[in-house]
Amino acid sequence: MVDFSQLRPGSKADIVINIDYKKERIDVRRSLIYDLIEENITLAQTTPPVTAHYVDTNVVVTYLLREDNEHVRYGIEGTISEIIRDYRLTSLEKVSAFIVKRKGSPVRFNIRMHFRVRPGLNSDLSLSIGGEKMTITDISIGGVKVTHRKNLDLQTRKSTRGILTIDGEEFPIEVMVLRTWRTTASKRTDSIEYIAMQFMNLRVALENQLAKKIREIERENRLRELGLEPRDING
Repeated sequence: MVDFSQLRPGSKADIVINIDYKKERIDVRRSLIYDLIEENITLAQTTPPVTAHYVDTNVVVTYLLREDNEHVRYGIEGTISEIIRDYRLTSLEKVSAFIVKRKGSPVRFNIRMHFRVRPGLNSDLSLSIGGEKMTITDISIGGVKVTHRKNLDLQTRKSTRGILTIDGEEFPIEVMVLRTWRTTASKRTDSIEYIAMQFMNLRVALENQLAKKIREIERENRLRELGLEPRDING
C-alpha cells in the first residue's frame, strides 16, 4: 500500500496542471479527494475541467497538513490516467471525476514560490557582478537573489551588468537592482549584503537554457527531500 501520510478521502487538494517556467505562470485547479486505492488518487472534477486531452499529463496533487501549528503544503507527482464521467459518489449520486496515478512520495511543495529554486553548491550555476562571484540564494527566470561580503555600491532601480554561468558556459546579462540590505557586522565576520535583482532583456536561447537548469535543480532538490541523491537515480 502507498503511504499517503495524512491524506484522506474528503481532503481538499490543489492540482498543479501545468507550469510555464519562462513566463512564470502556473495552472492550479482546486479539487477534492474522493478515494485513495493503491497508487490511484480519485479526484473531483475541476473548473475548468480536466478533459481527455490531459490523459497521460504529469501533474502534482498538493494538499495542506498542519505541523507545529502551521499549515505545510505537500505534493505528490503523478500522471492523469483516466477521466470518469459518472463516478458513483453515493448510491444516489454520480459525479465527474478523474484519476491520478501517483509516481512519487509526498514532498513539501510551495505553489507560489515554485519557480524560485535554491541551487546547491554543485549545481554548476553561478553569477558574477563587478568581477565578484555572488552566492545565489534563489533564482528564477525573472530574477535572482544573491549574497556577498564586499561593498559593490549598487544602487536600487539602477541596472548593472554581470556574467551568468550555466554548466560552464558564460552569458553576459543585464540586471536591475530591486533592493539591497545588510546583516550586522561582528568582530569575527564582515557584514553580508543581500541583493535582489531582476533579469533584463534575456535572449531566448538564455531563457531556454536557464529554464532547463531550473527544472534540473528543482528535480534534484525533490530527490534530496526524499533522501536520494541524483546520482542514485542517474547512475
